[in-house]
Amino acid sequence: MAVDRLDSISSLCPHLIGNGQLRRMTPTHSTESERRTRKSRIDPRLRAWGWEIVPFDPSRPLSGYHRHAIEEYPTANGPADYALLVGGKLRLKDDLPRNW
Repeated sequence: MAVDRLDSISSLCPHLIGNGQLRRMTPTHSTESERRTRKSRIDPRLRAWGWEIVPFDPSRPLSGYHRHAIEEYPTANGPADYALLVGGKLRLKDDLPRNW
C-alpha cells in the first residue's frame, strides 16, 4: 500500500507537521540561496530531531545507514536535497517543498 508524502514526512519528522499541515520554514530574505537555507535552517532541525546528515557516498551500501539524511541523493530527476533512511531502508526521497 502506498503511503502519501505527508504521511511519510509526519512519521519520520513529526515536528514538521502542525494541524495536519506541513509547517512552513520560510526564509526571511527572498535572496537566501537554497544551499544556505538547507545549511542554516533545515540541517539544524533535522539534527535536532535525531537525523545524522551525511553526503551521498556511492561506495557505501544503504544497509549501512540507520537514521541518516543523505544529501544530494541521486534520482532520475536530478539529486534530491535529502534522502531519509531508517534501518538501511529508504523512507523518503524527494526535495523538500520550496515553501518550507
